[in-house]
Amino acid sequence: MRKKICGSCGKFFNEGTRCECRKAANTEARRNYERDPMIGSYRWKKKREFIRRRDNNMCQRCLIKYKLITTTDLSVHHIKSRNHYPELAWDDDNLICVCGSCNSALGTSDKLDFEWNTKQNSFNL
Repeated sequence: MRKKICGSCGKFFNEGTRCECRKAANTEARRNYERDPMIGSYRWKKKREFIRRRDNNMCQRCLIKYKLITTTDLSVHHIKSRNHYPELAWDDDNLICVCGSCNSALGTSDKLDFEWNTKQNSFNL
């Protein structure tokens, strides 16, 4: 059987299957959806799609901070975290489209590490 190299962890795995690290990541993602009803809700899916379109399906941090266009592994990040500012969870000005690595780098710090303004950097729909 042919082997492939996992893009996430670099280990070999059999072609036609998933690497163990991806299986674990998918299981963790499923657990997060089960723990947080907001993430799996229809309302959040619509909001996430709106923010991604508003930000032209590009990571705003990569674009502004590094002058790179990143269009893969995108997610919508809460600038001020939902835990500390639940009243801003659905506010468009508190949401930004970022790639997975930028989302991890920003974490739950309740601020961005670059200058960003919804009205200046995005097309409003």
